[in-house]
Amino acid sequence: MSKFMKKHVPALIIWIIIVAAALIMMPNVSQLTREKGAIKLPSNVESQQAEQIEKKSNGNKSVRTYIAVFNRNKKITADQSDQIKDKLSDLKSSKDISVTNIMGPNDNAQTRKQLISKDKTTQLAQITVKTNQSVTKQVDKLQNKLKITGLDNYVTGIDAINSDFDTVAEKGIQKTEVIAIVFIFIVLVIVFHSPIVPIISLLNVGVAFITSLSIVMNLAEKFDFPISNFTQVFMVVVLFGIGTDYNILLYNYFKQALSDGLSPEESTRVALKHGGRTVLYSGVSVLIGFSVLALAKFSFYRSAVGVAVGVLVLLAVLLTLNFFFMTTLGAKMFWPSKIKNGVKESPLWHGLSKASLAQPVIILGVLIIVALPGIVNLNTHLNFNNADEVPNDYPAKKGYVVIQDHFGKGMSAPATIFIESDKKLNTQASLAAIDDLTQYLQKEPGIKSVNSATQPGGSKVKQLYLRDQLKTINEGIDTSKKGLKKIQSGLNDANKQMSAVDINGSIDKVQQLADGTSQLESGTKQLASGVDQYTSGVSRVNDGAHTLSSQLPTLSSGVGQLSSSSQQLANGMGQLKQGVNNFVGQANKLLDSAGNLNAAEIKKNLNTLNSSVNQLSTGSSQLSGGIGQLQGNFPALTTGIDQLNTNSKQLAGGMGQLKQGIDSLVQQLTQLLPQIEAQDPKQAATIKEELTKLQTSTAQLNQGSTGIANGLEQVQNKVPALNNGVGQLNTNSQKLAQGMSQLKQGVNTFSSQANQILAAIGGENPQQAAVIKNQISQLQSSVEKLSNGSSMLSGGVGQLDSKVPALTSGVNQLSNGTSQLASNGSQLSSGAQTAANGTNQVNDGVQTLNNQLKGMASKVTELQNGLTSANKGLDQLIKGSDQMQDYLVPLQKSYMGKSFYIPKNMINGKDFKPALDAYMSDDRKITKMMVIFKGNPTSEKASQQLIDLQKDLDAKVKHGELKDAKIAISGQTSQNNDLRNLANSDFIRTAAIMIIGIGLALMVVTESILQPMTIITTLILTYVSSLWLARVISKAVLGDALLSWNTPFFSFIMLIALGVDYSIFLMIHFKDAKEIPDLKDRMLDSAKVIGPVVISAAIILSGTFAALMPSGVTTLIQVALAVIIGLVILVIALPMSMSVLISLTEWHNERMYQKSMSDKK
Repeated sequence: MSKFMKKHVPALIIWIIIVAAALIMMPNVSQLTREKGAIKLPSNVESQQAEQIEKKSNGNKSVRTYIAVFNRNKKITADQSDQIKDKLSDLKSSKDISVTNIMGPNDNAQTRKQLISKDKTTQLAQITVKTNQSVTKQVDKLQNKLKITGLDNYVTGIDAINSDFDTVAEKGIQKTEVIAIVFIFIVLVIVFHSPIVPIISLLNVGVAFITSLSIVMNLAEKFDFPISNFTQVFMVVVLFGIGTDYNILLYNYFKQALSDGLSPEESTRVALKHGGRTVLYSGVSVLIGFSVLALAKFSFYRSAVGVAVGVLVLLAVLLTLNFFFMTTLGAKMFWPSKIKNGVKESPLWHGLSKASLAQPVIILGVLIIVALPGIVNLNTHLNFNNADEVPNDYPAKKGYVVIQDHFGKGMSAPATIFIESDKKLNTQASLAAIDDLTQYLQKEPGIKSVNSATQPGGSKVKQLYLRDQLKTINEGIDTSKKGLKKIQSGLNDANKQMSAVDINGSIDKVQQLADGTSQLESGTKQLASGVDQYTSGVSRVNDGAHTLSSQLPTLSSGVGQLSSSSQQLANGMGQLKQGVNNFVGQANKLLDSAGNLNAAEIKKNLNTLNSSVNQLSTGSSQLSGGIGQLQGNFPALTTGIDQLNTNSKQLAGGMGQLKQGIDSLVQQLTQLLPQIEAQDPKQAATIKEELTKLQTSTAQLNQGSTGIANGLEQVQNKVPALNNGVGQLNTNSQKLAQGMSQLKQGVNTFSSQANQILAAIGGENPQQAAVIKNQISQLQSSVEKLSNGSSMLSGGVGQLDSKVPALTSGVNQLSNGTSQLASNGSQLSSGAQTAANGTNQVNDGVQTLNNQLKGMASKVTELQNGLTSANKGLDQLIKGSDQMQDYLVPLQKSYMGKSFYIPKNMINGKDFKPALDAYMSDDRKITKMMVIFKGNPTSEKASQQLIDLQKDLDAKVKHGELKDAKIAISGQTSQNNDLRNLANSDFIRTAAIMIIGIGLALMVVTESILQPMTIITTLILTYVSSLWLARVISKAVLGDALLSWNTPFFSFIMLIALGVDYSIFLMIHFKDAKEIPDLKDRMLDSAKVIGPVVISAAIILSGTFAALMPSGVTTLIQVALAVIIGLVILVIALPMSMSVLISLTEWHNERMYQKSMSDKK
């Protein structure tokens, strides 16, 4: 059992159990770090107060805001813009990601101005989601849902960048662990010339790391123990670094004891006594250094306490488990190398110590001069932009860079001012105060734009300011004045017209119209009756025309007989004339030569003459009878034509009146049709159709009437000529009859006398011959007259015969016309009846209108009075408008024109609602303003600008409408400002606590005051020098002109906490080497002996920190640089500064030594 205990087997068993439990209980470190490892500012700083107000504005729901970036190397097309809009619209209704709000680039004019780059190649969308999923999941989902062919799309924002930083840090840790283990293994192999020692050392440190990491993460999960992205990585480098250093120290003591011939158990006790004490002292100092960080206010600084847990576990492991391997393996630990006597010495430390002991003032001056650059450049600007920690090939970083390139650096991280009030802010007074504050902040130095509820696009909305409103009002007044003057002119004209017009007379006219419609109704009835009469008259005319037509054959026959008789008469006259001429010739011969007279021939001629005269007398009688008959029938014909003409004229007159009445009726009905149509469209259509038929029938009747008139005119034109011919014929026939009578008488006389002559010829009675001769002359004259009359009669009969066909044609035309009139009479009668029905309806409408107008008549006077009053009122309005403009125009041009004013009805209008929704909470008690800086929002300059803005903001709202409101600023600039203030103040506070704690520990270890002070001063000067050199190298090699904001802190705690180890190593050996009385010699010996240990430890620790460089995290790289440079400086400065101290305080130390010796005596 004792052997079991001597071999420290229980330690092995216990640590196996502990490690197994640690592994089993180990939570998901990566997820836990993402959830609880973010930088958390105290709740009382302004940016956190702003986040609390923001949470209230979202219904007390925690939200995250991402920025979706759509980019291409050319202008984004209209189709792609539509796709972006559709994608964002679909995202709103997505169920697998809780979207609370989306501000798209094409939502309105303000968002287009704000979220579309000037070169049109990039568009942004602000997406707010609930925090019900991890950032990584949300970013991945958004990235997938917003993919558009032909566009590069990224999802960025503070949370997305921090998530990528977590990923970078996590990958960096994995690289660091592997590199550190490999490096330590190689270094230990080189130092101990054995592969077993490195394995045992790494195994011990590995147990400590796994155990402590499990403890820290479980504490974080269950008790909110402070952790950060750097907790695990610093536990790795610190534990493996100092753990290896402590192991080297222990293994050297163990090896030295073995070389002295001691057994493994005894060698283990020697290592525990000397090396263990040193490790314990050093470990406690480091433990104190990291433990005091728990007093820090900043949780990020407190997260380094996890290293203290690791150091505590490391000490327990190294001082227990190590001894199991020592006692069990013994010298085999260092296989295949052999155990040799002797201690390694460091010529470097021996030389530095010797020079410092010899020339302490000069060396002190050199140390101070070397440290001066670091001291001078201590208070320099730091980089608080976490985005710079992320490599450029990460999507969130790419989107971040695109925003800076196309929108300016300020757009990548705008600041947000939250204003919380107890009352609603969507009032005229509050909105005016918000706009006044917006304009005030826009004038702040370094501010590019300020967006608010009143200026959602970062610029004034002209319609919401008095200048534009007054301009509109003045223009409206000008327009209204012109309108008022036109109205006034119109009212004057209307008043004049109403005054000039006899309203009552107009009403009388309306009454006349009503009477007229009544008369029209009566007239249409009379028209219908007249049409009936007209139709009857047409029938009579038609009958007369047919009667006349029927008598024309008789007239034509009589004229034919007359023509035949006149021809016979003409022939008889020819024979008579010939006979008389023959008779005359014979008679003259008889008279001239009575002796030669041929009585028989004369007698014969007389008989012939007598026969001809008889025939002529008979024809003359027949002709006279025919002419008498024709003349007897002609008055009846003339009378019939005259009556027909009279009827035709009456018909034409009636037709004219009928047409006029119908036209008047059509006109009146056409005017009244709209009213009829309004009351009864169907009846109006029927009336319109019947009016068309009536007009068609009237046109046909008018055409028939014209035909009758033309026919009568032709007949009437022929009748006078016919009448004249008949008269002449009658006259000639009478003359012929008289001539025939005279001829017959003369012939009889002549015949009688001729017979007497012939009987008494023998007596040769000369007297009788003279008588005969006279009678013959008379007979010859009568025959001549009779011949002429016969010719005239024949011509008259021919003329009469030629007129008869024209007369017949005219009568026939007249008959056809009257027939046509008679056939259209029925249509006319039907149309007249329809017109009568229509006018009846029209009359009813007009009567109703008349009654209404009578009712309105009493209002006309009131209207005239009203027009007069309105005219006067318009004068007052125009004068008032002039007075208003006299006030408003100067007001518009004054400073008051810049004042904000929004009408109440516009506040809740649809045009202004999007701005309120975007910049105010649902209850309208919280509003926000987005401030965009001109320069880099994470710079020191932007931070100072924010400080100035905060001061001016507080002063501005102190006495205004928002005086009782709570105001806070969020955003990366505000967070950085709070972080800078907190980090700087807490850094100084934490550093002071750490130095005090370590100083006290050093006093206990060294039993001195000056030594701890010298050690701490050396460490501080080493820190400032290494920080300055790290900045120079970072700028030259990495291209980063600024150190990350947390580089100084971690560099400080690492250098102070780890550097004190080497000081303790040196000073404990110095304290233990009492066998060397001379302090200078003792220091020189301690430096010579401890130098190899410290240099080896520094190399291992530097290599461990160098493993941080491949991580790609700027902070880790810069911390690694600072620590490595610091370790190099410390390796050189520590033996020099401690030797200077011993040399300068030799007299005091000698006196104290003498005093102690005398006390012993």
